[in-house]
Amino acid sequence: MKKIKQYIINRNEFFYPSSTKVQQAIKKFPSQKISHYINGYYQSPLANKIAQKFSVPSKQVLIFYGLEDFFRNLFKSLNNQKSSVLVNQYHFAYFSSYLKHLKIKLYQSKMVAKSDSFYFDIVDLLKKYSQYKPSIVLLSSPNNPTANVLPLNDLKKVLNTVSQNTLVILDEAYFGFDPEYQAKQYINLLKKYPNLILVRTFSKFYGLAGLRIGYGLAGKKALSIINYQAYYLNFSQILESVAIAALESDNYYKKIAKKIIKDRNNLISEIKQLKNFHAFTSKTNFISVRVNLKILNQLQKSLDKQNFKVAMFFNKNMMRVSITVPKYNKRFLNILKKIDKDNK
Repeated sequence: MKKIKQYIINRNEFFYPSSTKVQQAIKKFPSQKISHYINGYYQSPLANKIAQKFSVPSKQVLIFYGLEDFFRNLFKSLNNQKSSVLVNQYHFAYFSSYLKHLKIKLYQSKMVAKSDSFYFDIVDLLKKYSQYKPSIVLLSSPNNPTANVLPLNDLKKVLNTVSQNTLVILDEAYFGFDPEYQAKQYINLLKKYPNLILVRTFSKFYGLAGLRIGYGLAGKKALSIINYQAYYLNFSQILESVAIAALESDNYYKKIAKKIIKDRNNLISEIKQLKNFHAFTSKTNFISVRVNLKILNQLQKSLDKQNFKVAMFFNKNMMRVSITVPKYNKRFLNILKKIDKDNK
C-alpha cells in the first residue's frame, strides 16, 4: 500500500534544496578531519567568518548547537530563587516550558492584535520591567508565532530604560524574510548597549535545521553577564564547514527568500478574501491565520484528510502555517477556499 505524503507545515522549515556550496561541503568533508580536533583551543573558523561578515570582534561572536542549546544553558545558569525572565506574550513555547521545568519565574508583556498585524505593547513591557526587575528581557523579532517585528525605536526604548546589568536578548531566528530589516542598525546597537545579545540560527533562512547551528552577536557586558566561554576543544568541524558554506551562498539564499516572501504575500492576499479566515502581516517564512470558531472542526478534519499538519495557538482559533513551495501552498489554500465556500 502506497504511503500518503504528510505535509508538515507547522515547523517553519526550509522546503528548497541547499545551495550547491553547502551540498559540496557535506559531500566532500575530508574524512581525516573526523579523528582530529581543530588546531589550538577556543578556535572557531565560523566565529571568525561571522565576525568578518558583520564587522564585530570575533570575541563577541557566540557559537552554539542551535538556539535551544543557547537558551537551555542560559536558563540553567539562573538562580530559581532570585532570577526571573520577562518575555513578550505569544512567544516561542520552549521558553515557558523550560523555564517552568527549572522553576524560574516568567513574566509576560502584552501583545496587541490589530486589523492586519500584531504589535508589541512597549508601554506594558516597560511597566512590567519596572514592577518585576527581571534578570533577562527576552524579545523575539520577527516573533513566533505572530510573525510581526519589534521596531528599532521600540527596542531602543527598552535598552534606554533597563539597567545595564539586565541582559536584553533579541531572538532573531527568523531574520532574512523582512525586506525592510536594516541589519547594520541593529548590530550598531551592540556598541552603545553592551548588555544586548542578538541571537540567530542557520535553521530558517539557510535551511540547516537538521544540523542545529546557531550564533549570537553580543555586547561586551552581555558576555560577562552570561559568563560565556567558547568551546575549549572547539565546535564541530563539519558543522562549521557547512555553516561557512551557507554564509558564502548568501546570494542563493536571498533568491529563495524572495520567492518565499512573494508566495507568503500572495497567500496572505488570497486568504484575506475569505470570509472565515483572516491572515495577518508576516515578516517570516510562515503566516498566522485567525479561524472562525464555527468551522474549526471542519478545518481540522479537512487538514487531516489531506495530511496537512499545522500549529494551532491562542484559543485554538489561530493557526501558524509555514510557507513551503507554490504547489503545496496552493493545495493548502484550496482547502481553505472549499471550507469557506461551504460556509458562506
